[in-house]
Amino acid sequence: MASQAYRSLFLVGLIMVTGSCTTSSSSANTASSTTTMGIIPMTGTSPPVKQPCYRFITDFAFATTEDGFTAVPSCGRRVVIVATTDAGATWRSVSAITLPTKSDEASSLGPMSFSTTDDGVATWGNVAFVTDNGARSWHRIRLPAAGAQPFTYRGANWLVLRRCHNSRCTGRVAQISVSGIGVTRPLPGDPDEIATAPGIWLAVPRRRVLWTSYDEGVKWFRTPLPFSCWQAAVAASGPENLWVDCPLFEGKPSGNSLFRSYDGGLSWTLVARSSEVQVQPVGEMASGFPTSLVVLSASRAIFEGDSSVGRQLALTTDGGADWYLATMPENPGLTPAVSSDVVCVGADSCWVLQGVIFRSTDGGQTFEASRVP
Repeated sequence: MASQAYRSLFLVGLIMVTGSCTTSSSSANTASSTTTMGIIPMTGTSPPVKQPCYRFITDFAFATTEDGFTAVPSCGRRVVIVATTDAGATWRSVSAITLPTKSDEASSLGPMSFSTTDDGVATWGNVAFVTDNGARSWHRIRLPAAGAQPFTYRGANWLVLRRCHNSRCTGRVAQISVSGIGVTRPLPGDPDEIATAPGIWLAVPRRRVLWTSYDEGVKWFRTPLPFSCWQAAVAASGPENLWVDCPLFEGKPSGNSLFRSYDGGLSWTLVARSSEVQVQPVGEMASGFPTSLVVLSASRAIFEGDSSVGRQLALTTDGGADWYLATMPENPGLTPAVSSDVVCVGADSCWVLQGVIFRSTDGGQTFEASRVP
């Protein structure tokens, strides 16, 4: 009891010495202001310190070379959807989405995709928001699993859905529209994502197996790989031209190893390890994580990786023999440099998210900032 009393007296004395505040008192006839020594009550709790709310764009989608969408987060439940019809030169607000749960952090949607200028989907936890009128209004659909990854193919929006129980996961793809979940098909090998190109779907490989489908996931073919991949970035420009970027080569961390197949996966060629890719004028690219990979044609590809001066975009026009650094302006945004996949529509229109959205009209050779309101 004595020690408790001494602690209380010590705290009160400390507060009286160090704390001061200004209080105001008023009456019907006079108003005065006096400065007094403040004593903070010993009961109750102090109000929590409000943490800063950082707002930054986490994803975007382009349906055509001109029409794109993104979500501007707010410090609450409201997310504003903005759209562009001029490839990102200007943006305008078209709608807002109220998220199911309020967070002290900045609220933002998860991945989004638009199969047409009207039809799109964005995910948030185990909820999908779907539109069929160019993001002017949204339908909320509850999903059977959280963390759905959307993708588009031939004018339709799809989701990769994964369920895990006791460290065992199963996956499936499901078509989604404002009417709800449509066609659903099982996935082999528990992939996290699906990459598509005209005439082919590719499931992100695990270890030494790449799964491919030529009929929108009805049947899958097991393609053995002559190299080991735990995680990877995959891309293709068609059924014959496949690329795989592995962060682990033969199970040993050695940067990324980029492989290419010109015969649909029957044979593979090691294009280069990223630590050996001499990108002009920076030098070598090296990354221990899956990079973003886009294949534009049999000879043109873009990948994103870490270099000696930070995250960079490199491109090749000769099938990977030579690599060049994309010209990027200094990041004009005041937000963290959050990076997402490189997105290309057609042969020349590309975008990448690094804190702000950058756009290219020459196939990724040069980029300029697209200012989103």
